[in-house]
Amino acid sequence: LGRVITNVAGVPAQEFVNERIVRPLELSSTTWRPPAGPDRMTGYRLLDGTWREETAPLDDGDFAPMAGLWSTVSDLSRWIAFMLDAFPPRDDPDAGPLSRSSRREMQQVHRAFPSEYDAETGRLTAGGYGLGLTAFNDLRFGSMLGHAGGLPGFGSFMRWLPDHGVGVVALANLTYAPMRIATLEALEVLDDLGALPAKRSRAASSGLIVARDGLTRLVDRWDDGLADELFAMNVLLDDARDRRRDQAVALRERLGVVSAGELTVESATRGSFVLRGEVGEATVHVMLSPEVPPRIQWYEVDGLGESSP
Repeated sequence: LGRVITNVAGVPAQEFVNERIVRPLELSSTTWRPPAGPDRMTGYRLLDGTWREETAPLDDGDFAPMAGLWSTVSDLSRWIAFMLDAFPPRDDPDAGPLSRSSRREMQQVHRAFPSEYDAETGRLTAGGYGLGLTAFNDLRFGSMLGHAGGLPGFGSFMRWLPDHGVGVVALANLTYAPMRIATLEALEVLDDLGALPAKRSRAASSGLIVARDGLTRLVDRWDDGLADELFAMNVLLDDARDRRRDQAVALRERLGVVSAGELTVESATRGSFVLRGEVGEATVHVMLSPEVPPRIQWYEVDGLGESSP
């Protein structure tokens, strides 16, 4: 990839990366050559119970793009913050050296790996490789991203949680030190202590708001014209209009006059809300179609079955 960059950009890959990424992100301690003096960490190998200093690792050159950067926890934290800032998708100004959409693409699985379960720790590992990053689906934390580094004398890992907006960096001066586990355990300790930031709340899209308000109106007083405006083409094929109308009327009779609560957002096209009535309440789940504007593609009410309004 470094050679590709050089051939296409017409400058060494290192120069291109410095100009397009390192400087714009103000990674002031990230360099292609080892820092001089006490700022440089010496790498070691534990061999037969003896600590042995490793020879200098990869120097700047044609192979540097694969593992040639020297950096710090502070700079790598800025890099993680740049990746976290890609979430959630939004229409704010996007002045970064790489667009938010491209950063999100980097953090999606493009090549899956087999899932593994560790019965001793209760950890399930599932996910795959993104674009330069490993993407995990974690039972405890949800979406989790990371990247490892290792050369003779060094081992590293950085791991972050988009849903919580937090990450961990671990650098060690030991050959292939297992920092992957250290970063995961650090997040688990933070969670155990209640110190992990709460999950980021997601703003409801306009499409979800329209769907919530429309479904509430249909339950309160069914209207065929409104149903036609709200529903995607499949909805009345999946279940007949008469059945949906009857279920809405039955729900209204059970709950009384209804109003809609706040949306719980899963994505821009999927969420749920509580339908509050005079004498009860019900949870409504809804998914939108990939149209402009989006329409209701599927919905159900807890306890009433998939066809319910």
